[in-house]
Amino acid sequence: MRTTLRLVAVLLAPLVLAGCFGGASGGPQNNVTGVSITPQSLTLDVGESYALQVEVLGSQNVSQSVAWRSSDPAIATVNENGVVTAVASGGPVTITATSRADATKSAAATVTVAMSSAACAAYEPEELGGRIDSARTLTKVNPAGCVDYVVIRDLEAYAALTVDAGVKLAFAERTALVVRPTGSLNAVGTAAAPIVFTGTKQEQGHWETISIRSNDPRNELTHAVVEYAGAASSYGNSGSIPAGVIVAQDAQLAVERTTFRHNAGNGLYLHGDAVLSGFADNAFAGNGGAPLRLLSDQLGYLDGASNYSGSGMTANGQAYIDVAASTTRRAQTWPKTDLPYRFSGLHYVNTDNAAAQVTLAAGATIEFAHQAGLRINNGSFRAVGSPSERITLTGAVRTQTGYWEALVFNSNDPGNELAYVDVAFGGAGASYGFSANDKANVIVAEAAQVSISDSTFTDSGEFGLFLRPNARLPRFENNAFAGNSGAPVRLLSNQLGLLDAGTTYSGGGRPNNEGHEYVDVQASTITGASPTWRSLDVPYRFHGHHYVDGTNTTVTVVPGARFEFATNAGIRVNQGALNAVGTAGQRITFTGAVETPGFWEALVFVSNNPNNRLHHVDIAHGGAGSSWGFSQTTKANVVLLGSARLDIANATVREIGQYCHVTSNDATLTIGSGMVYSGCQQE
Repeated sequence: MRTTLRLVAVLLAPLVLAGCFGGASGGPQNNVTGVSITPQSLTLDVGESYALQVEVLGSQNVSQSVAWRSSDPAIATVNENGVVTAVASGGPVTITATSRADATKSAAATVTVAMSSAACAAYEPEELGGRIDSARTLTKVNPAGCVDYVVIRDLEAYAALTVDAGVKLAFAERTALVVRPTGSLNAVGTAAAPIVFTGTKQEQGHWETISIRSNDPRNELTHAVVEYAGAASSYGNSGSIPAGVIVAQDAQLAVERTTFRHNAGNGLYLHGDAVLSGFADNAFAGNGGAPLRLLSDQLGYLDGASNYSGSGMTANGQAYIDVAASTTRRAQTWPKTDLPYRFSGLHYVNTDNAAAQVTLAAGATIEFAHQAGLRINNGSFRAVGSPSERITLTGAVRTQTGYWEALVFNSNDPGNELAYVDVAFGGAGASYGFSANDKANVIVAEAAQVSISDSTFTDSGEFGLFLRPNARLPRFENNAFAGNSGAPVRLLSNQLGLLDAGTTYSGGGRPNNEGHEYVDVQASTITGASPTWRSLDVPYRFHGHHYVDGTNTTVTVVPGARFEFATNAGIRVNQGALNAVGTAGQRITFTGAVETPGFWEALVFVSNNPNNRLHHVDIAHGGAGSSWGFSQTTKANVVLLGSARLDIANATVREIGQYCHVTSNDATLTIGSGMVYSGCQQE
């Protein structure tokens, strides 16, 4: 049985372009800069084999061929594929890999072969249990691989407990090691002589746990193995918790180059405000549950180099990092790991420092449990991937639209950003206090902001993206929406200038729910800066009454744009201007959501701004009635009131409730050439 396994991150040398060396053939090159072996050290039982991984570093297409050699084949052999086999106890033995392309470049790993179980039977371990009230050091007393101490009842450290390199402790059934608030545990092994915490039987959950209840900075597990623990324990401050190691509320522990394997439940559990003062190059394999369980506020303690998945070993029972609901209050980075994060419950970013940022690393994946979500209240959230390392926010079940809640931005921090992010299967409901209509993958709350680029929004329970009043998108470009149950985007008309034409709203071959192939536009008043309404690959669907009411506000409509109006909806220009100038090849359309005469209200002009223009436009199915207080004689597609001014040319005006257009006595309607009227009365 392997007593330790260390996965060591390899520092890659800078790439050297093959072309710089004149290697035009594309075949193997001889420009070797080094050789790397992983792991660099390991311990095997007699008869056990392990395949070392080798990489020859250098120019592109450098030959990977190496020659292997063992310094003592009587203890450990190695074949031409780098497979090491333990022959007899002893060591360390040096295993060397030398580049065949350049014999001056090589790397080495050390292998220690533990004594067999039969041979270890001749060595009696010391029994431990009860209180440790004064500082104590457990030293290595038996040969490598043999048990030095057997814990026959709970061992409770009220003082400093130090465990030397190479020590092996075996725990009897349902026993535990408990580090009390006044105590500490310092177990620092080496690659060749790891410290092993195991069971007297090699059964998952045979013994309970290592419970760290102390905030002592000396608490450390380095080059250690924790295996066969995880029996239900009450030592975690949270009832019965199965885990190999439990770090309790307000306690701390450094964990580096340590393996958690074959434990019932989790390999490692962090409770409450537990702190990992160090965490690097660890491995989790064959645990009954998730490799570790912690709060979202503790994700910043993790590293991206650890082996959470059991890759090359044994998979854990749950293929995710279990993340319980919490509020993140400090700046941190949530790293990319080889397993997704599984968020359960409602999570918040509400940093104590308003300028603090939570960063989700490129390539990371968060899976949300049913009705789980993430809301950014204070500080900022930055999830910026890349074309090759996209970030994923999705449901734990990837077949059910609306499975989880939403990513909610309730922060006005300019650091909020989504780039190269795929958001899917959100839009469950209103757990964050929004109405039942506010279902979306991403919600930007009132007065909040986030920049979004190169991202996708798919399979939402309603909208892909929802903007509340006064929400802002400082940057919005090259995004895509597909397969959502409702419209791709819902927002107010005074936010339409935030949208770009480079985004795919139509689904690109995977449409949003039938009947919702439009941008859903809610009623508002447009003032202030002059917006541009761009031509999208879907129409705008206007609901309710919309107003342009800024003295210096000009709404510019780009050629090719299409506007569909819900029943009794319309646009009224009180101040400012509506400038809709299409071209012969790209006409602008204003029509009803249902192509029935009199379905929507009208384009109403009260403003006498000379920029009011309707050129190369098609206007149809308006003239609903008197929602704006008009008389029966004012049913028309276009209405001019008071001293309004409008220049219209090359327009088609058709299928209206009554009149093509209605103009008051003091209004100025300039009618140019190219006008076509159909299905309406000219005033």
